[in-house]
Amino acid sequence: MLKRLLVSAAGLAALTGSLLMGVSSAGAATVTGPAFTQDLAGYQVNGNGSTAYNEVRGTVQIPAGSTSNAAIYLQENAFSGGLTAELALVKGGNGCLANQWGLEAGVGSNAAPGPLTLVSLTTPVPDHSCINAGGSEYLEVHYSTLLRQVVFVAGPNEFGDTNVLNTVQLYGLHIFHSPAVGVHYTALPALPTVSTPQASFTRDGLTRLLSPAARRGGTNDRLNLASQSTLEVEATPSGAAPTVSDPVFLSTSAFGSGGSFSVTASS
Repeated sequence: MLKRLLVSAAGLAALTGSLLMGVSSAGAATVTGPAFTQDLAGYQVNGNGSTAYNEVRGTVQIPAGSTSNAAIYLQENAFSGGLTAELALVKGGNGCLANQWGLEAGVGSNAAPGPLTLVSLTTPVPDHSCINAGGSEYLEVHYSTLLRQVVFVAGPNEFGDTNVLNTVQLYGLHIFHSPAVGVHYTALPALPTVSTPQASFTRDGLTRLLSPAARRGGTNDRLNLASQSTLEVEATPSGAAPTVSDPVFLSTSAFGSGGSFSVTASS
C-alpha cells in the first residue's frame, strides 16, 4: 500500500501517506486500486522488491484555488516504507505567503507497514522562489549510488538552468523500489464546496537501475511513470472505501500523454 512523507504548510511538519512522479518512453502498464486515504491522491509505483529506481522527476503546475501541497519522492518500499526522499511545493511553506507555494525537501525513515505514515521533514530549500497560483516548477529527486547522496533539483523548466537545491549524505547503499507523485490536501476538515483542480503533473518520469546493487548503478533506463505498474490513490473523508455518505472528494485522472495526470478536489 501507499506511504508518504509530505511537508505541512506552516513549515516542515509530519504528515501522512504517499504519492509519485517521472519522464520518457513506453506504453502504459497495469494500474491497480484505487486505495483510499483521508487527504492524499496520486500514483505510486507498485514496487516488486526487485526493480529499483534512482530518480523521479516531472513538472507540476498549481492551479488557482488549490489547497494542496504537491510532491515527488523516492521511497524504499510502498508496503513497508523505509527511507523516503521528498521534494514538495508546500502551500505557505518556506517563508512564502499563505497563497503561494514554497519548496521544501527532506529525507526520513519509517518502517511501519500500511498505507499511511507520519514522517517529519526538516530541510527547507534555500535560494528558492515562491510560486504563485497558475505557476509551474520542474522537480527532481536523484539518488547517487556512487556518492550515496540524495540530490534535490528544481527550476523553471526541465531543460533550463535548473539548480541543485540541496544534497543529503546517506550511509550504506539504499535501493528505492516505490517512487511516487501526488498531492496532500491541506484544508481538512473543510471539504471542497466546488470542484477545484489541485495540481497537474506532466512529463512524469523515472530512472530505473538495471544493476541496482552496483556501486556505480550500472546501466539505467529513463522511463515514463505510466509505463510502470502503479497504485492509484484517492481520498474520502474517512479514508475508507467510498459510500454514498462518504464519497471520494480527492480524485486522480487517468494517465495522459507522457505520463501526465491531474488531481481534483470535488464537491
